[in-house]
Amino acid sequence: MSATALIRETGDRRWSNHHRGYTVTLAGHFDCWNATEGTYLERYRAMTTALQEWLGRARAASLRVRAYGSGWSISQAPVTEGWMLNTRPLDLYFTVAGTAVHPAYGGPPAQLTFLQCGNSITKLNAVLRRTGRSLHATGASNGQTIAGALSTGTHGSAIDFGAVSDYVVGLHILLGPERHIYLERASRPALADSFAAQLGAELVRDDELFNAALVSFGSFGIIHGVTIETDELFLLDMYRSRLPLDDALRHTIDNLDFDDYPLPERPARPFHFEVRLNPYDIAGGAWVSSLYRKPYRADYEPPLRGKFAPGDDALAAMGMITDWVPASIPLLNRVLELHHPEIRTAKTGTLGEMFGDTATPRKAAGSAIGVPVERTMEAVDAILEVVRDASFPGLIALRFVPGTRATLGFTRFPRTCIIDVDGVMSRRTLALYRRVWKALADRDIPHTFHWGKLMPLDADVVRAIYGAAVDRWLAARRRLLDAAARRQFSSPTTDALGLSE
Repeated sequence: MSATALIRETGDRRWSNHHRGYTVTLAGHFDCWNATEGTYLERYRAMTTALQEWLGRARAASLRVRAYGSGWSISQAPVTEGWMLNTRPLDLYFTVAGTAVHPAYGGPPAQLTFLQCGNSITKLNAVLRRTGRSLHATGASNGQTIAGALSTGTHGSAIDFGAVSDYVVGLHILLGPERHIYLERASRPALADSFAAQLGAELVRDDELFNAALVSFGSFGIIHGVTIETDELFLLDMYRSRLPLDDALRHTIDNLDFDDYPLPERPARPFHFEVRLNPYDIAGGAWVSSLYRKPYRADYEPPLRGKFAPGDDALAAMGMITDWVPASIPLLNRVLELHHPEIRTAKTGTLGEMFGDTATPRKAAGSAIGVPVERTMEAVDAILEVVRDASFPGLIALRFVPGTRATLGFTRFPRTCIIDVDGVMSRRTLALYRRVWKALADRDIPHTFHWGKLMPLDADVVRAIYGAAVDRWLAARRRLLDAAARRQFSSPTTDALGLSE
């Protein structure tokens, strides 16, 4: 099948992200889909050819490009003014035979899976379950594709396992119309040398290049395939209580010390620990959720997805009201109460059932801020001071993960707390975020920003946060991409952040 039959222009020149937080005008918008004939490998290679031909056409027209999956990012990280390509239909996946595993890998073949970029986290949860496997961790909601989730540094959901990018061990990247590589770490190769040849790709093993390419929001090329490590299928028991934000909880948050805190399965260490705060009812306590890993068994009752969700439009409607009527905060309190029932008897489910493809509000806004765990409550107090003064219709959530090896991964502290300040897109919300960011900077609290959520678009801020890591990332990009490719895979966001060089 010809490349033009696999990739076609839609005719749409205006594009909005999934959450409808912004709309951009494009030079061209394209859809693609795999061939329907041939083996999976033949269809995958046919798409590689089609994608490179598409890149050549864009290069000839001097257009910048971006591939995107679900459009899940609230930020404009996946956006360009040139050509954009919807890769969501590219959802082939491959089991790994024993002969395809590198001799130095050290793990069983069942632990490895090779995926095309458009596979969603939701689909992967279902596919892996059928083979008795599971992802190690996911974000809080899972509409993202695997390439989109890893490229923006999406954080995980486990206090002892890192971001989505931390279970990625191989990347098939199209660097332009004439070159594509299969990239792994030299320190831990996963697939045999012959695998790259099966893809028709050049084999590159280099830790510095791999760590830089992991979180690169499309600016290292089109990630066509991803090799991931998986876990055995397991269950999680979930509890939720509303507990006072007292010294004991503050100590637990700042230290991840669960020995003396009254969680349901103490002294067992949780798999996931989360704290949610309503800025307008701190006296009422925090919602504290703890999930515990258990061996898989078939005779459990899955949780009811969405049973307590407020609905897609609830927060958006509340935002519209609050823009005009600040006194609607009591309505916010009531919605949050309904959305967070206490769970005294464990609810049980797989990782994919507990962190599913949740309904999210249109016109959603969010800023996810990473801070060192030991500075969490200091940062929370600063944020609460700003939020309570601004009549902000939303809530604050705290999640915890270990640091990532990705060069520009935002979960970069040895132990990172992700502070999600989520609400609805409005002028008031955007103004509040600017005040929150300033408050953290004024207090000299080390912090980072999720690349897929709202953040200050400022090259000086990126330099202040990541320091020499920016130079290492740019150097890796220059090693992999020539000047024409660096321009083609840059974007308005990388321009603003000083990451297009």
